[in-house]
Amino acid sequence: MLDSFKLLTATKTNTALKPQATKVQTVPTVTKVNTPVVAKVSDVEVKEVQDGIKIKQDSINELNKEQSLQMQKQMDRRSKMMESISNVMKKIADTQNSTIQNLK
Repeated sequence: MLDSFKLLTATKTNTALKPQATKVQTVPTVTKVNTPVVAKVSDVEVKEVQDGIKIKQDSINELNKEQSLQMQKQMDRRSKMMESISNVMKKIADTQNSTIQNLK
């Protein structure tokens, strides 16, 4: 039964697949050897671009400085808060110990 199934599927696939002719178009190519493309740019245009880049760099640097200052302030605030919490916890522990000593 397996051999007949193989024959049936083989004949169906063979009849289903018909070779199709493919069309190939050739495109003529032109190659240029050693032909550099040079765009002429005036000194004024170069200066304008340089000034634009400098302004953008300055604004980015200023933002970085502001962000650094804000982060430093936040770190200082966090440090002070942690120190305050630590002091309060120490006072609580000291009070508990003195209360226990007074009860004895």
